[in-house]
Amino acid sequence: MGVEIVSQSGVKGGFVVHVGCGDGVLTAQLRAGSRYVVRGLDRDADCVRTAREHVQSQGLYGTISVALLEGERLPPIDNLVDLLVVSASDPAVTGPEVHRVLTPLGVAMVKGGLAANDGLQLRGEALGFTMYAKPWRSRTDVCMYRCATAVFVAWRDHDLFVQWQSLSCLTG
Repeated sequence: MGVEIVSQSGVKGGFVVHVGCGDGVLTAQLRAGSRYVVRGLDRDADCVRTAREHVQSQGLYGTISVALLEGERLPPIDNLVDLLVVSASDPAVTGPEVHRVLTPLGVAMVKGGLAANDGLQLRGEALGFTMYAKPWRSRTDVCMYRCATAVFVAWRDHDLFVQWQSLSCLTG
């Protein structure tokens, strides 16, 4: 089923996060090829242990990892996740939180859907999941950070490479 989920999402590679990974079988299947790195998350320590054992038994640990989900936020930083698969309801999975972690054009597939989609585009139903996409707001997804005397601009291009450009400090 994991390969079908990836195929239906249209995501061609990148970072996949699976919330509610349970026994790890679907988590392992979500690594549909060498272009994917997968992170399984679950709130139950026993599920995390079982999922890790399954992934290790398949010889996939490293490109797939599993961790305990704690707190009210998803662990990835902003704009990092290319495909978010949510198999079980979780308080950390809200419209704003999904929007925060998805890359522009990233896809979320959520069992049962989201209460509010917070700017995500509804793409329909597939394989028992409600599918959402984060829109591409402009040609570049720009985040600006001011560090002492320099401004760094980060942007993502379509090939998922991150580039950094250093600019002179704008004083005046």
